Amino acid sequence: MRRWWALVPAVAAASAVVFAVSTSTATSALATWTAVPTKPSSQVAAAAASSCKESAPAEAAPTIIEQRGTVAMVLLVDQSWTAACVWSDVDQSSVAGSIEELGPSPTGGDVTITTQLSTWSDVDGAWTAIHGRVGPDVAEVVVTRDSGEPVTATVDGGRFAAWWPGNAAAASVAPYGVDGTALPVALAGR
Repeated sequence: MRRWWALVPAVAAASAVVFAVSTSTATSALATWTAVPTKPSSQVAAAAASSCKESAPAEAAPTIIEQRGTVAMVLLVDQSWTAACVWSDVDQSSVAGSIEELGPSPTGGDVTITTQLSTWSDVDGAWTAIHGRVGPDVAEVVVTRDSGEPVTATVDGGRFAAWWPGNAAAASVAPYGVDGTALPVALAGR
């Protein structure tokens, strides 16, 4: 039986709740991960959103659904909470961490990191996720991990989200404008 354990690090002036759903699998879903996300099929998006919704605050709605290999990340948002959930198409299981968002929305090319979540499973090992909010001038966000490798985040609806296998933390978050120009890094709330 697969078990997921989640840890949510403390974020300045935020409170967190962690939820988990478990099932079994014979293969590692994380082995299919890619640094650039894809849009999931409507079937995968619906299944991931449904599974993740079970572990999120009641009023939260999917804002971002991205896929990397056979694993989808769903970002669910309501008026004051954000829940990041990673769901596996291989074993139909999900794990989610919720955090209360405090402070104003970013403006211009600013980026606000809501949280960075790390967890571990006895089958897949460690994985890390990061999500937050972006100003209206931000079209793309690239996260560079402590290990040096970049990860392209999904940006939609004033939010960004990305995840990766392993426990390497985000070393930097770089916003880009619609024309691809690097914007000055202005991290709020960190």
